[in-house]
Amino acid sequence: SFCTLLAGMDQTAEVDASPRQASLALSHKWLSQDELRALSRRDNVAGAAQVAGHLGLVAFLGAVNLAFLPYGANPIRSNDAWPEFGIWLAAVVAQAFVMSFLFHGEHELVHQTVFDGRDWAWLNKAFANVYGFLCFRPPVHYRCLHFNHHRFTGDPARDPELQESLIDMKLDALWKYAAYMTGVPFWIERLTTVARHGVLEMVVPREGAFLTGYTRRQMLREAWHYTLAYVAVIGAAFALWPAP
Repeated sequence: SFCTLLAGMDQTAEVDASPRQASLALSHKWLSQDELRALSRRDNVAGAAQVAGHLGLVAFLGAVNLAFLPYGANPIRSNDAWPEFGIWLAAVVAQAFVMSFLFHGEHELVHQTVFDGRDWAWLNKAFANVYGFLCFRPPVHYRCLHFNHHRFTGDPARDPELQESLIDMKLDALWKYAAYMTGVPFWIERLTTVARHGVLEMVVPREGAFLTGYTRRQMLREAWHYTLAYVAVIGAAFALWPAP
């Protein structure tokens, strides 16, 4: 993996294979090797169609949302506004549903399973940035964290996705589940992490375990670029917002 290679395959970190073996045994129970290979086969045309279809649907629903936004902002401004308000509300719900899968797209693009071949592989990185920007998960940071998760799968001390944080909460209590379902912990963690990396250039100890000097510089530079882009988008939104 990208980050493991850059880290030089730390010889002091022996991987406990038992959780991985257990996961593989469970997957083989449901899928044969042939079925798994068929599902894992990369298809550039299918990948392009899926990316274009997903992002196209996000854009289309966003356009409908904006077109009918005046009715959503004031549904009782006229007696005939309720059909338009219904269209706006349906577009909002549909767009939220479609956008909830942005992270899934980024996950596959970071694993470089969407596009294959020298002439196509660069699209994995390009669209990982598009998806990462839209769901506030810059891909360099996520790639390093997630690949370390695969390296130490199931090890609570070294698997970063098993170390409790606002984005990877341990749902061992009802209140935690209720809080997680609101989405508030996710947005707190994402906004503060991007700002911490991009503005303060601060790395917390749990991140130091899966970063090298090179990937740390990459991650901080990426977060700074994302921060500038978010500020630009917010500024443009205020500048273009129609006067009441």
